[in-house]
Amino acid sequence: MSPKPLSGDAFHDPSNTGPRTTQQIRDGGTFSVYASIAINAPTQVVYDAILDVQKWHEWNTFVPKVDITGHPHPHKGRLKMMEGTNMTFHVQMTPDEQTTSKET
Repeated sequence: MSPKPLSGDAFHDPSNTGPRTTQQIRDGGTFSVYASIAINAPTQVVYDAILDVQKWHEWNTFVPKVDITGHPHPHKGRLKMMEGTNMTFHVQMTPDEQTTSKET
């Protein structure tokens, strides 16, 4: 029997190592990833860095490249992640293993 996925407060408790609930994605979600770390920066700076997927290579070693494949405002010059954005994540699993993942 599989363990029950964590949700609510248990989802965010770093001492829990069980599976997290996964949102249903149109083409089928596979897993959820959760991590937590203290960042010594203003909240808005961190939030802006997360939304600016074109700069992820500067700080994100797991997903160093993101292709935006669909966007609610496709005619804007510099596209950032927002609700309704479709993306392909280029994932660096290990130094020798790369893969891609479609995300919404």
